[in-house]
Amino acid sequence: MAIVLPPESGDLDVKAIATAFVEARKSNTALTEFPGGFIPDTLDLGYAIQAEEIKQWDDEVVAWKVGGVPPELREKYQETRLAGPVMKKTLFKVEDGGHVKLPVFGGGCSAIEVEFVMELGDLSDLPAEGVTVEQAIGAIDRVYMGYENASSPLTIGNDFGPLGPISDFGLNNGVIVGPELVDWTPEKILSQGVTTTINGSEVHKGNPKPGLDGPFGAVKFLIEFLKKNNYDTSAGVLVSTGVVTGVHIASAGDKAEISYDGQCSFSVELVDVSDL
Repeated sequence: MAIVLPPESGDLDVKAIATAFVEARKSNTALTEFPGGFIPDTLDLGYAIQAEEIKQWDDEVVAWKVGGVPPELREKYQETRLAGPVMKKTLFKVEDGGHVKLPVFGGGCSAIEVEFVMELGDLSDLPAEGVTVEQAIGAIDRVYMGYENASSPLTIGNDFGPLGPISDFGLNNGVIVGPELVDWTPEKILSQGVTTTINGSEVHKGNPKPGLDGPFGAVKFLIEFLKKNNYDTSAGVLVSTGVVTGVHIASAGDKAEISYDGQCSFSVELVDVSDL
């Protein structure tokens, strides 16, 4: 089904929209429409809202999620990927066999998304644009098994193409950094099997897709994004590089088992933020 976007506008109150998203997250209040009824008419305007949210949020950015722009909207926006900030208080760590309770917005939207998380080195010597995939791979210091806690108070956040995620913290409420994948190579990452089981039923088994240069293309995108927007590029930036076993709509009470075949496993339980 084609994505039907809400009306667009280039004349939006960036601060008011950001405040609406921030307050909705703080109060766990569902938003059934984009604040004000109009979505930004450009990705840059969406990122301006995101930057204002970061200013208003009482926490620091310690990681980023990278997601995809729906294929049918890539020509319109002239972009294949999008980014959103991950805050320190919602960065979780888990060991092999561990379990994490993840806060989700009960009245909003949530999904179970298994991803690789990559830690980057110092990016200062890389160009602001035109980063190659080889340079992106060379910038990766460590690779972890991980998970994006995809959740937002915006009930139909995924119906707005890339502007929903961009304008609301990337539609995320945190990232899990799992065990490290030691002695990694690009080939090992692309061939790593991953299995996701939700509420006792296996929903997907697969490995990272190489399209658009896979997770390394996500790293390339983020490096250029950080430089364009004057965000921190010192060593230690974490990036959740995109879904491996698909996007699975979920809600508070759902449980998932994630297995990086032959490497590690961990489990998660989605819990309404009001209950934590």
